[in-house]
Amino acid sequence: MSEGHIARAREDLRVHPITVELSRSLDAEVDAGTEIVLKVKVSCAHGCDLREQVIDVVAADGAVVGSGRLVEFSENVNETAEFAFMAPEEVGEYAWTVVFAKHDLEDVAHQEGVLPITVRTLAHDTSLAVWSVPSPIVIDHPFRIQVGATCSSGCNLSGKEIQILDETGASIAQATLGELAGQQVGVAVRLHADLLQHLPDDQLDVLVVDLDALRLVDLLHLADEV
Repeated sequence: MSEGHIARAREDLRVHPITVELSRSLDAEVDAGTEIVLKVKVSCAHGCDLREQVIDVVAADGAVVGSGRLVEFSENVNETAEFAFMAPEEVGEYAWTVVFAKHDLEDVAHQEGVLPITVRTLAHDTSLAVWSVPSPIVIDHPFRIQVGATCSSGCNLSGKEIQILDETGASIAQATLGELAGQQVGVAVRLHADLLQHLPDDQLDVLVVDLDALRLVDLLHLADEV
């Protein structure tokens, strides 16, 4: 083999290809505004120990939204610990790139390794509870019911508005959720009995909450009267 071929072979050996993979599959859908947790594996074609090298998660605009360091090396595979970045607060489909940046050691250059990932963010589920409904209800006399709300992702709903609608969709009462001791969120709503007399007994589930689905609550129980 000529000296030129030997030199080129040595040069080829100095540039090591990199493979980037997820240690476990990523959920295709997550709640908006919540953490996305990754654990990443990086392999060098020549079995190099790449511990202490950094893995970045890069958004479409080039911003680095999360980073993790390679901390384990076993059977020629490098792996990060778990690390997280935040999903956008808006509902939609988003893409990022997991990047192992190109870097040089004393006698070896490692190529950049990339892995595209895609996630769809979802609106948070909310649930409502109504209690302390008096019985019997006296016509033409006001009364109060207690209302609480919770979010599937544990968001704080304090300050959000609760409405009660009649069967036509018209609002007949409204109040604002308030934060209580122990991070409970609830409200007492004042109603007038003659507004509800035309509703069937089982129709208090017409209670609806006009909430921003992306900014929801903490643990919720019924509040005392507001």
